[in-house]
Formats: sequence, C-alpha cells, structure tokens
Amino acid sequence: MNNDQLVKVAYMYYVDNISQKDIAKEMNTSRANIARMLRLCREKKIVEIKINNESSYETFLALDLKSRFNLKDVTVIPDTINNEEAMIQVGKSGAAIVDRLLEDGAGIGISLGTTLYHFVSNMPTSYHQNVSVVQLVGGSQARPFKTDGINLVDTLATKLGAKAYLIHAPFLVKNEQLKEMLVAEPEVQETLQMMYKIDIAIIGIGSNHYEINALYEQGLLDKGDADNIISPKAVCTICGQQLNSEGAVIECSLNRRVIAFSVAALRSVKNVIALACGKDKVSAIKAALKGGFIDILVTDKKTALGILGTAP
Repeated sequence: MNNDQLVKVAYMYYVDNISQKDIAKEMNTSRANIARMLRLCREKKIVEIKINNESSYETFLALDLKSRFNLKDVTVIPDTINNEEAMIQVGKSGAAIVDRLLEDGAGIGISLGTTLYHFVSNMPTSYHQNVSVVQLVGGSQARPFKTDGINLVDTLATKLGAKAYLIHAPFLVKNEQLKEMLVAEPEVQETLQMMYKIDIAIIGIGSNHYEINALYEQGLLDKGDADNIISPKAVCTICGQQLNSEGAVIECSLNRRVIAFSVAALRSVKNVIALACGKDKVSAIKAALKGGFIDILVTDKKTALGILGTAP
C-alpha cells in the first residue's frame, strides 16, 4: 500500500467529509480496510490531528488533578484579568455544578468567604421540595456581612425555596467552656445536628496566615497562640479549623474553640465541593486535597498549575 493511496483516502475522509463506507465502495475495498488505512495515515503522520481550543489546556489540567487526587470532578477556569474576577468565575462555575446536583430532599451545607458569595450570587432561582440549607461555620465579625455564613445561607435558601438552618453564635469563642455553653443551646443544637444530614457541602479554603491575622486583630487570639498556629505546620483553614501540609487536623486550642462542622465529618458527605483560587492558596488547597476532604474542585488555571507543581 503506497502513500498516494493513503493520502487519497485521508483527503476524502478528512477534507471532503466522505464516510468510510462510501470511500470503501468507491475504492472497491472493505470498510475495515479503509479504517486501517486511516490509522496508518496517523501513524505515518500523513495526518496529524490538533485540537485548537482555547480551553483545552484547562481541560488537561482538570483531568490531571482529577486523576492525581482521586476526585469525582474538577473544573479549571481560564486565566482572568485579576484574582477578583477569578473568584467570580469560580463561583459561577460552582453554581452551575450545584444546580445540576440539586434534587428534592437535598441537604446543602455552606461555609463562608468571598468566592462562596459569588457562588450564591450566581445560583439560579429554582424550587425543589424539602431542601435544607445549613450554615457550616458560625458568624465571623472579621468578614464583610455579605460573605458571612448567615447571609449566604439566608440568600441561598431564599433562591431555592429551602429551609435555612443558622448558627446564632460566633465561629470562634474565647475558651472551650464558652463553646460548650453555646452549642448546648437548642437552636444551635438543631443546626449542628442538621449538618450531619447534608449531602452537598460547599466550602472555601482559607490561606492560614490571612485567617489567623484576622482573628488576632479581633482579639480572639493572643500573640502566643497566634504564633503557635502560624508555625510552618499550619497551612490551611477549612470551616475555621487548621490543617497541616499533609491535610491532617492540627491539635490546638483554636480548633477546639471553633463552632463549626467538623472537618473530619466532611469525608462522610456525598459531595464536598471546594471553590478556591489564588496563588496564596496553592499550599492550602493541596493540603485539603491530600487530606481527602474534597470530591469536586473548582479553581483557576494559575492555581491548578501551582497545585500540580508546574507553575512558571
């Protein structure tokens, strides 16, 4: 079989868009032989297939992350003009994912943060029967109200026609005794119990230094405690709790004073969706992935490259 025949078959199939069946009829041969000739065209580089798609590289990054960290799904958005725009686009992609997963009787838990605010803002109005939206982290005065858990839960529940379960308590208190008193309150107990009935959790991932500095400025941490937590061991914050670089929860007083859904309990939730991006969060996201807390990740291209260790 000479190259002229291969070129002719390739031209008919790829340029003239003639089916393999019709090519076989014209050349008086079998369809199986035409398929073999087309395969030879690719092997001999007579035909080279190139996917010209701006988003194809992001797709490859997503597949790499999915395989490397054994995730259910990953979405990587293309580069944006700045980090604020990246958070908006990550939130928008997260909203599309949750909208697809929603069904009657769903329990949705949500933490707090700017990216989650953009997620809620982009969630379409819909109605499913018996849906619950549960606050996973107590209130935080360190954040603007629009990004706080209470506002996010209220807004999302309104959009979905769902029942809202709120935590009427701060996410971090002065000592463990005060925490015990607050979580014993019936309203707080009801929400804490509902946390264990959710099947979708939407979480942000905090960069440790930013979170701790905010708590220190509020007076919720003294300098000694802050210095201890900001040690190289702590790189990640999920639901107000500190994790090390391997994704293990750190034994510290701060974690015992948090009023929030237990990070360890996230592993029992059917779909944990992490919405996070930014160069300063690469180590934090990687720690959360290593800890096995995430099922679905939405991030941006630069962050994905950083997680995979191929950032320029």
